[in-house]
Amino acid sequence: MTKGNDPWARLVRLALQQLVSWGGLYYTFSVIQVPMQAELGWDPSVISAGFSLTLLCYALSGPFLGWLFDRFGTWVLMLSGAVLGIGMLVLWSLVQHPAVYLGVMSLMGICMAGCLYEPAFYLVAKWFPARRAPALTLLTFFGALASPIFLPLTERLVEGQGWRGALQWLSVGLLVVAVPLLLSLPRAHDWLPAPKEGHPLQLRQVLKESRFWRLQIGFILISITAIAIPVSFVPFLVARGESLRFAAQCAGSIAIFGIVGRLSFGRAGDGRGLDVLSTVFFGLMTLGVWVLLSLPTAKGAYLFAAIFGLGYGALWPSRAALVARAWSGPTLATLAGVFALGPNLAKAGAPFLTVLIATGIGLETTFLVLSPLPLLGAVLIWSARVSHQRNFRSSE
Repeated sequence: MTKGNDPWARLVRLALQQLVSWGGLYYTFSVIQVPMQAELGWDPSVISAGFSLTLLCYALSGPFLGWLFDRFGTWVLMLSGAVLGIGMLVLWSLVQHPAVYLGVMSLMGICMAGCLYEPAFYLVAKWFPARRAPALTLLTFFGALASPIFLPLTERLVEGQGWRGALQWLSVGLLVVAVPLLLSLPRAHDWLPAPKEGHPLQLRQVLKESRFWRLQIGFILISITAIAIPVSFVPFLVARGESLRFAAQCAGSIAIFGIVGRLSFGRAGDGRGLDVLSTVFFGLMTLGVWVLLSLPTAKGAYLFAAIFGLGYGALWPSRAALVARAWSGPTLATLAGVFALGPNLAKAGAPFLTVLIATGIGLETTFLVLSPLPLLGAVLIWSARVSHQRNFRSSE
């Protein structure tokens, strides 16, 4: 096998593409929303609705794109998503009317679904039928770097070029980095080796499993808090009197500590340790929010980032690994797309729902209301393992 065809070399290129794409297409919103609102004077709910529409379209397009990945591969779809996403960034930088903004953000979600984690997880499952957890760790390690790199970078670009200029510069970055990396990946669908373990499962069979629904509801609960609080974290700190720069740096540190969660996840492997660490780290997210609310200081903000970041970092690779371990086979992308629909819909509604709730009771109380959800999700994920083991023993 040549060096260029080595799966780990391909994985590094894919991981670099994920870093730049997540940074340019997703994490920009946390910083852009504040100066955007200041210039345009729109109601905060309109701006947050745009991001919710992005995540909604991301979620709804996932199952269909998963079906396409299973049948035709990912290369054309990922490249198309990245190129169209670049165009959406440019259009976003030119918006003057709320309707145009909402339309652009809706299309952005479809672009993100085509070039971010879902197709990348599919490729990892195909390339690494063994050692999947370390491969997912490497991929999501680079994805985790997008937040601490691009949040401060976007803030600096906003400071120097304005929010419109910042979006345009970010689009240039995706064009010169992400697109060439995607062009370097294998193009032939039948080149991808099939997984060695598992067997084909029909979607109808999977939907009858108690394990599916326990995992599904667990990740929905975790995803609500995992998205709602980081997206609202910068406005939360600014409202407390902190500077935008401090708020952006602190928000970026969530992903820095998330790297620890992802590295620990990789060490856990695909066995029992995966369930244990997932449960513990997601439970810690609840503790992190309580620390943030109990210590209204800069120290409290950084402690929150450290504790909350462990679960935040493990969220995406944990979901991908648990789904691939449970239902690996030729229809994995379709099943993963259907499974992701619920958590992604939760992510889509979380920012807008947070703003609506906060309008009535304030962000601090809203954070308190959201805080128990990751702990409940952790309990459900663990119960899915216990229930499956009990059913497996009873069938023997």
